[in-house]
Amino acid sequence: MILIPASSIPSIEGYNKNGLSINFDFVRSPGSPDVTITVTATNSGSSEITDFVFQAAVPKAFQLNLQPPSGSTIAAFGLGNVSQTMIIKNASRVGGGSVIGVCLLDYQLLE
Repeated sequence: MILIPASSIPSIEGYNKNGLSINFDFVRSPGSPDVTITVTATNSGSSEITDFVFQAAVPKAFQLNLQPPSGSTIAAFGLGNVSQTMIIKNASRVGGGSVIGVCLLDYQLLE
């Protein structure tokens, strides 16, 4: 789960396993209740990652707009990445501005 505070929103590393690292960068425009999150997946391992899929869900009180990813293959040794943007509408509307979300990852690690 990811907790997004209403005020300052630092970048976080949400996942790091088998060379796959998932980072979340947050942007909130002044006066806007929406939060834009850029998800960046990198691969520091020695094997290519294929069929990479990132999915997310938020409670019904919010709306999630998940943009298409930049690709589905992540080169080994940090030589590339896959990024995906998601926009959470009305992120500051409920509960003091915090959103709890669930993320799912699926990928193949070529050996």
